[in-house]
This record gives sequence, structure tokens and C-alpha cells, in this order.
Amino acid sequence: MPSVSFESVDELKAKLVGKEICFPLTRIKNNWVAEFVDSEGNHVEVTAPVKD
Repeated sequence: MPSVSFESVDELKAKLVGKEICFPLTRIKNNWVAEFVDSEGNHVEVTAPVKD
């Protein structure tokens, strides 16, 4: 599965706008992780580091 990393959770959230979400934005240890379906039906993972 393709994975794309972003510098911030705000950038990640902006990427998800209007997308079909198949795994909602979730904190997993030190990362924010989500997954969406692209225009061809592929699942794409997006991540961003947790910054406290």
C-alpha cells in the first residue's frame, strides 16, 4: 500500500478533505495515521508525527 508522510496533522487533515476514508484518523503511538481510497480504488495511507 502506498504511504505518504506529512510534516503536521493539519497538512494530513487537509489531504483527507473530500476523500473516501476507509481508516479514520487515529493516533498510533507517535504517529497520526489514516487511509483513504484514491480515484482508482487504491488504498493510500497518510501519516504525520504527533507533536505534543
